[in-house]
Amino acid sequence: MVGVLSAIFFLAIVGAGNVFASDAKDWFEKGQVAAREGNYQKAVSLFKKACNAGDAVGCSNLGVLYEEGLGVSHSYTKAASLYKKACDGGYAKGCNNLGFLYEKGLGVNQSYTKAASLYKKACDGGNAIGCTNLGFLYCKGQGVPLNKIKAYQYWMKAAKQGSAEAQHNLDVLCRESPWACR
Repeated sequence: MVGVLSAIFFLAIVGAGNVFASDAKDWFEKGQVAAREGNYQKAVSLFKKACNAGDAVGCSNLGVLYEEGLGVSHSYTKAASLYKKACDGGYAKGCNNLGFLYEKGLGVNQSYTKAASLYKKACDGGNAIGCTNLGFLYCKGQGVPLNKIKAYQYWMKAAKQGSAEAQHNLDVLCRESPWACR
């Protein structure tokens, strides 16, 4: 009897988890529509629900609304917290967004080292902007050792993902420091 009750309890938990995940996706998608329509207060409400249900992209989108002050009071600190939650949840763009706040010192203590770490995580997760931003830090020696060869490598990775900005950076780098591009 205990085994049967355990199995029923397990199935109830698994089933509830699937409904919760389905709700998070639904809230996220409705939040996207609301944001596109300019109904930012509704988008905030829906992204908040999605984020609280574990949707990392919903957390990141909510962070953007806080960063831009759309539908909520502008708050870099709140944006940073949400980007961290998104990054910790495996969303590479959330890592890039948080890296940008660390690079600029917006809502967090400025740290090129922390920015570089977050950009690397974003880049490793397939985010071309993270690769581009990490390349900039290597090119300037901010938070990482000055290394134009590594800048080249990260910009090349971003360019292969279609980043026009990274391709421009490569063109400039290879014109000014051709030894780095071999």
